[in-house]
Amino acid sequence: MRRRGFLRSVGVGTALGGGGLGLLVQACTPAAPAAPPAATAGPTGTSSLTLPTYVAFQGPPADLPDSPDGLVPPGYLNYPRSPTRSVQQPVGSGEDVTAVTYTTQAPPTPAEQNPAWQRVNQETGFNVKLPLTQLADYPTKLNTIIAGGASSLPDLLSLGAGNGLGIANLPEFLQSQCTDLTPLVSGDAVKQFPNLANLPPYAWRNAVFNNRIFAVPSVRHSISNSIMFGKGTLLEPVGGINFPSTDDFLKAMKQLSGGGSQWGLGSTSGAPTNGLPAIATYFLESFGAPNVWRSAGGKLTKDWETDEFQAAIAYVRQLWDAGVIHPDSPTMSVNQAAQNFYAGKYALWANGLIIGDVVWNRANAQDRNFSMRAVAPFPAKPSSKPVHHLGTGANLLTVLRKTTADQAAKLLGLLNYVSAPFGTQEYLTMWYGVEGVEFDFDQNHNPVISAKGQTDLFIPWPNVGAAPSVLYDASSADYARVISKDVAPIQGMGIPNPVVGLYSQTNAQRAASLNQKMGDDLMAIIFGRSEMSSYDQLVADWRGQGGDQIRAEFEQALQSGHN
Repeated sequence: MRRRGFLRSVGVGTALGGGGLGLLVQACTPAAPAAPPAATAGPTGTSSLTLPTYVAFQGPPADLPDSPDGLVPPGYLNYPRSPTRSVQQPVGSGEDVTAVTYTTQAPPTPAEQNPAWQRVNQETGFNVKLPLTQLADYPTKLNTIIAGGASSLPDLLSLGAGNGLGIANLPEFLQSQCTDLTPLVSGDAVKQFPNLANLPPYAWRNAVFNNRIFAVPSVRHSISNSIMFGKGTLLEPVGGINFPSTDDFLKAMKQLSGGGSQWGLGSTSGAPTNGLPAIATYFLESFGAPNVWRSAGGKLTKDWETDEFQAAIAYVRQLWDAGVIHPDSPTMSVNQAAQNFYAGKYALWANGLIIGDVVWNRANAQDRNFSMRAVAPFPAKPSSKPVHHLGTGANLLTVLRKTTADQAAKLLGLLNYVSAPFGTQEYLTMWYGVEGVEFDFDQNHNPVISAKGQTDLFIPWPNVGAAPSVLYDASSADYARVISKDVAPIQGMGIPNPVVGLYSQTNAQRAASLNQKMGDDLMAIIFGRSEMSSYDQLVADWRGQGGDQIRAEFEQALQSGHN
């Protein structure tokens, strides 16, 4: 295997049809407002907190530049030939550091037999211990740790998927048991940790609670909330990847469907934690539905309270009734959905941009002429304007248990190491291991993981900390060339979720069950088990069972200028 996609360890392993690792969870979390990388204003417009000063990493120049707002990532055609050292000396003195996070894969080779792990320990000066829990069990593990009080906290703790929004009394927990990092990373103070200074402000927004910085974000593409991947060789004969309207889209999907062996669109069963069926997000964007919430004059409207959302659900139901969606979509696992897409059983399949390179490789392995594309949302009407729902920009947050300023600085030094950017020696070590043991360079200076690396590198460093992503595929320079061009117009449609960086106690307590019910009921409508006539009652039930209270708490936080 050639690519860091092998190492991604937050849930895309299952999304890709087996084998690899990746980051699917972040594609299901609420979205974050985009901010120019140079911005240093507080996360909700307040001047009482200065976000960490953004200092871009001055490493090997990208072959394809990023966008000024940082949402379109830079592209690289090959791995830089002279990796930069971003960490000059160890920060620890051989002491143990325990970082609790989760994985979706088998445990990595133990540190004692793992050269990559040993190299990280040597270069950080710590004996890093990683007690790992499977993703499905992590919420229980996390709440057990928190309930145990300060004595049970590890040195570093991942707040889990959703950036801790499901943790009851999260601000109080952070205030009482975790280190306030504000003095160490706010403003220019972050410059003592150059790799943390390289994290964009839109990611740091997620780490602010009660106008204090309590966490370090693990950065992800802000654009990666959901991307529609397409098989170009199927789409080109029916007009390509641009559709003028819903009628044109339906016509193209009908042309692609038939014979019981091919359909226009495929999807995965289930609804993510935000209550949105996987098959619906792309069409919500086409109809201009809000990104989870819409804010106007300090008042919030939930996405499914809008006409745009309802119209999009009705349209997806129309697609289902027209027979252009793979009939197994209501029950299809992520593995099955991925494999069917690679096999060309449908032309369109949505997932996160972060796994684009792995999808590209697996699709091309089955069809050298697959011609994968990222497909922009189309306008519901020729005169309407589609949107794209921006992601949070941070997949996970890592907090430090309450400790001294000196020890906190050392632990931030470790997080600085694991946040090393693409093109550095540290990045190469974490993603690919030790040259000659866990990987070797090919003739184009792209790392190829060895058999030993395939077990050693299941270390979930990205769940502890990670730098901004790039577009890069060691197996194909065309990936960055094609996807960079496709992503740019999608980024231009981006809209934020206005409640990112805000906290609602009721949301933490009830959102999971409320969203699950809504997601299941919406899927019943989409897949013909219920009728659209039930829609209004679903929304009324959500409001009465906690939705209105969630709205009120978010509005209060929005108006007060902090979470």
